[in-house]
Amino acid sequence: MEVGEPDFTAPLDVVDETCRALREGRSRYLSSYGIPELREAIAERSNSMYGVDFKPENIGDETLVPEPAWPL
Repeated sequence: MEVGEPDFTAPLDVVDETCRALREGRSRYLSSYGIPELREAIAERSNSMYGVDFKPENIGDETLVPEPAWPL
């Protein structure tokens, strides 16, 4: 998931949101725990799709990296 270069450009809504965030000064690293609202949304979506009971604090607490990996 790291090697290669996409053969498409970013959608305009993504470009617009990125520019807006930069204008608002959102250019620093986030907490390693991630964005709270995003964690909540992921938990809610997972719960509704799979009938589980994830809590936002359980989202993103582990990352699996398949080997071999070629980070840029």
